[in-house]
Amino acid sequence: MGLSTVMASTIILYVMLVVIGAVAGVAITALKGLSKGLNACMSILESDRIELRGVSYNEALLEVRLNATNLGSRVIYDYPHFDVIVYYTNILGGSVVYYAPFRGGYLDYLGYHPPGWYVYGVYDSTGSLHEYTSSTPRYWDPSTTLEVVVVLPSTPAPGSLVTVTLATPRGGRVMASMTWG
Repeated sequence: MGLSTVMASTIILYVMLVVIGAVAGVAITALKGLSKGLNACMSILESDRIELRGVSYNEALLEVRLNATNLGSRVIYDYPHFDVIVYYTNILGGSVVYYAPFRGGYLDYLGYHPPGWYVYGVYDSTGSLHEYTSSTPRYWDPSTTLEVVVVLPSTPAPGSLVTVTLATPRGGRVMASMTWG
């Protein structure tokens, strides 16, 4: 009777260890999945939230102006790291995909503005314009509106659709489309 009791308790102990190991494995796998999900949610919450508030263009100057508002609770830093991409059909009939380089403050240039994108200024929460120069800090506060000027490298064909996309390093983006001419 003693030997059979010891064997039965040993078998029960081994079965319990196997069950506990399996439950622990499932729990660890579930926690890993939960951790990945939380990280994905945090990355979404940490992305920039911007919204297009206005768009206009000037045919004579080959300029497109975008007004975008920072709806997030965080400051968006460093304009040179923004991406501005333009797509349209030019007057020769060719498609243009233009990755516009950052040129600085629009008001820093007297007269001619080479193709690229510029910051004209920032409208604060009261609507007051703070003009931007290259010596101004390069950040975009929450609840303010950034005015961007994009100078095109060639003339769009009359009636062609011009699409401008502005994207920030942390995933904020706005896109505007207009019919030229």
